Order: sequence, then structure tokens, then C-alpha cells
Amino acid sequence: MGGIASIAALMAMPGAISAQKALPGKLIGRSGADLAAYAEAPVCAERVVVTIVGQKPDLFKGGISPAARFFGAVRAGHSLSCPKMQRMVAKGINNDKVIFSGMADRSNNWEAVILGATVLDVSAENALAAQKGPSERSVFLKSPNLVDAHTVVATAKSVRYLCHDPSPKGCGIVSEFAESAGGVVTVTNRYPLSAAGTVAVVSTTAQYRDGLLCADAQSSNVKIEDARMSPEARNDYMEQVRDRMRSSGDVCTGFSGNVRTGLTVNAFSTVGRKLGEPTAARFQPNLPNLAFAQ
Repeated sequence: MGGIASIAALMAMPGAISAQKALPGKLIGRSGADLAAYAEAPVCAERVVVTIVGQKPDLFKGGISPAARFFGAVRAGHSLSCPKMQRMVAKGINNDKVIFSGMADRSNNWEAVILGATVLDVSAENALAAQKGPSERSVFLKSPNLVDAHTVVATAKSVRYLCHDPSPKGCGIVSEFAESAGGVVTVTNRYPLSAAGTVAVVSTTAQYRDGLLCADAQSSNVKIEDARMSPEARNDYMEQVRDRMRSSGDVCTGFSGNVRTGLTVNAFSTVGRKLGEPTAARFQPNLPNLAFAQ
């Protein structure tokens, strides 16, 4: 939902990536000065773990991002030098934070599954200097177009699915809400991971707070849906995505607009900072298609 590690920030000069201390493995690929791939030991094995270091977070956004294309090229090249490799798992790092998860497995004909940067990944902005004046969240809460999160969850009881970033091809994310005793809401988000239909289903518990819905990142559970992928590969990638979600930090989601005609979804950090850009969303009674971000 739009609410939706440790490498030092890289210098901008060519060759600076290789000059960093405590490199996360052996360099096995580079794309100019922007992206570099490092393989953990053992560099050649049935399962190869790669860290992709990028200088800008935008390199990791979308399913066909520069980092995603780079990952595909690194996988293809490493398959030639290491024929026994059956799976490559990758995490992408920018400014000390994991904001990209990728995997390619022989059982899936080496099709890459990618979860690029999401609004959850900018929750690290909690660490930035305190804002001056009213927080962005407090300003949002005074908006005349504010829709209380209780209203959104109540609407979901009859109109089940909230489609984020709707387009003719489908939704960028699909959310469901289920409220239990004590005002605890289970939010289930479906994220597209590949153009062929691989999906990550992420469930997180959330609670109402000042008209917002605030999720507990540590409660995140993940399931990967792809019948073509081996059970071992699905479990492997599930763990990668789950660890990333749980380390992303808590996010509060606010809604404005109208539950019948369309909503705008905003995400805020626990200190009130706005995270990412607002997204459009609309309720739909039937499970909509997911559109893999290009």
C-alpha cells in the first residue's frame, strides 16, 4: 500500500564504488559509475547472492528500472562464467538502505522477479533532521478533503479491493482490509513482481491513529505466487521480501477525496514526514489485474 543496509553513500566520481571500504563481496559487474554488483562468497555456487550498489534511489524504481536491467545482465553474464548456478538472489542498496529485491531462478527459465523501490523504502527519512513548523502529517489532517481511515476500512467490507495507480493495464498495487476486535486492521497488499504474473502478497497489521492507518512493519508476512517457480525459489524470495518489509520502518497512511469516486493516498513517517508522492486509488468490487511497473 502507498502506503507501501549498510553501505556508505557513494561518491560521484567514476571508480569511486570500488574504492569504498568493506565491499560486500567480489565485483562481478558494473554499469558506469552508477551501479555495481558484488557477489558474496562462494562466488560460484548453485545459489549466488549479489548486492547491487546504486548511487541514486531512482535507479531502483519500477520493474524495468536501470537496476532491474542491470541485474538481468549480471545474471546472464555470471551464468556463462558459472554454469552450475541455479539461482541468483539480489538486494539493491542506496544510501545504507535496501530498496530493491530481485531473483532469477533456472526453474523459472531465468525470468527475473523484481520488487523495486516503494514508498516503504523512503521511511528511512525518519532519520533526517526535524522539520521546522507543523509536520506534514498535521497539515494533512486539517485538510477539508480528509477521509478517516475508519471510513475506508468500512467501505472495503462491501467494495473489497482498493486499486492503487489504476491504469488501462491494471493496478500498481491492490489492497484489502480486514478489521478485527480492538480496532486491529490486517492490510493485505498485492505487488506485481514480473510481467508474467509473479505476485508478492504482503499482510501487515495496522491500527487507527488520528484518522490514519499506521502499519507495524515487524508484523509483515509474505507469500509469493508463481506456479512456474520451484517451491525452494518461492521460499527463498519470500524471505528476502519479508526481511525487507520488516526492516522498512512503520508507515502511516492517510486518505483524502471520496471513497465512491476516488481517493488520494498519502504516506507519512512516524515523525510526520511525508513519504514519496501521493497516489490515486479507487475501490473495485472484483479483484483487478496487476500492472507490472515499466
